[in-house]
Amino acid sequence: MEKSSRDNGTTALSDVSAALDSVVNISERWLAFLRRRLDRVRIISSVLTGLITWSIIAGATVGLLIITYTPYYIIHNQALMLILFGIYAVAGAFSGMACYIIISRKRTPDLDELAILIAEMKDSNGGVKLTANALAAAEKIIEILPRTIRKRNQDAILFGVAAFILSVIVVHLLPLDIIVGVGVWFYFKHELDKSYAKGVSRLEGEKKLFEKKKKEFMDSL
Repeated sequence: MEKSSRDNGTTALSDVSAALDSVVNISERWLAFLRRRLDRVRIISSVLTGLITWSIIAGATVGLLIITYTPYYIIHNQALMLILFGIYAVAGAFSGMACYIIISRKRTPDLDELAILIAEMKDSNGGVKLTANALAAAEKIIEILPRTIRKRNQDAILFGVAAFILSVIVVHLLPLDIIVGVGVWFYFKHELDKSYAKGVSRLEGEKKLFEKKKKEFMDSL
């Protein structure tokens, strides 16, 4: 009877470890995905900042020249315009880099917490360790991961705005520019919604399995 109880306890322990390992693997994949998405957001935000800076300065200069002189002045001084726009492009590039540096230094509490929880669940060899802290960390991961994923869904709006502005600069056809912006926004939103639904559904399944195996393990003690 005692041997049977030990065998049941060993099996329950193995099942809980497997469930924990699955939670960690899913969390690590989502953490890597969210960090890649955050890097894209930083780059696009920086590019947008540079373009907006360039556009504002260049537009203000052209407007001032038209008011002060005439459109013919701009036409007959193209070399000067190119030099000015080149200087403004450099200013835009510097503002974009400054934006990237500032955004990169901004903390991401949810991702940082997720990374810490995953690290707490792993031992020195990279495997999952079964401790009271690991069980608590798994429950916390299951709680915060869906919330963190939903927050990143707003990034699709930024991608759409970036596509719209680039289309305005290149195409100069407002109806098409709007279609491009909306299309890019919809694509990224659909991509994340689909991944979110699939990932959260799997995580919920692992949560139920983890809770079941945890209860069996506790009952076997």
